[in-house]
Amino acid sequence: MKLGERILKLLDEKDMTQKQLAEELNIALSTLNGYIRNYREPDYNMIITIAQHLNTTVDYLIGFTDLPNYEFFGELYNDYNNLSPKSRKQLQEYMIFLKGKDK
Repeated sequence: MKLGERILKLLDEKDMTQKQLAEELNIALSTLNGYIRNYREPDYNMIITIAQHLNTTVDYLIGFTDLPNYEFFGELYNDYNNLSPKSRKQLQEYMIFLKGKDK
């Protein structure tokens, strides 16, 4: 899925129009339409701004991941960091076990 398709998907999920997003981004509707139709590419700062306005991640917008946000993974990361070194090691071993089981 390309950037434009991802923007459209998020707009649909938020019940938001292209015009509303363009106004929030302070850009012309034609500029946003160019991003959506994939014949214009936003610069780095605009990608960040779009992600913020659509409550998603830059990684999702650029296709690095198919997960629209990392809230769950952020919580998981925090939980992992709060574990003792011994518990972290046990968790890592369990994950290796599960990966082998899934094959």
